[in-house]
Amino acid sequence: FGHEPDTVVGLDLHDLHPPDDIEALLARTEQDAHDAVEVVGIRSDGSTFPVLVRTRFCRMQGRCVQISGYLDLAARKAEEAERASLEAQVRHVQKL
Repeated sequence: FGHEPDTVVGLDLHDLHPPDDIEALLARTEQDAHDAVEVVGIRSDGSTFPVLVRTRFCRMQGRCVQISGYLDLAARKAEEAERASLEAQVRHVQKL
């Protein structure tokens, strides 16, 4: 997300995701779903990127807490797009 570590603590979901994606994340949390969900993240500079979020609940010091892991998918998506483009080029050349 591009935030300094000491500025991340206390950030709200609205600081990290667009409203539509917050609804999807909250719905997953309410369902206690353990599968990952792909949503859009908002970097500290305001740019957006695809991110995979997996949330779990656990007990910490006697309290139930939510822990979420985030995986930046931007590089993977770019590689997939490049691969699809190259495959399309190969198919085109093979038709010639």
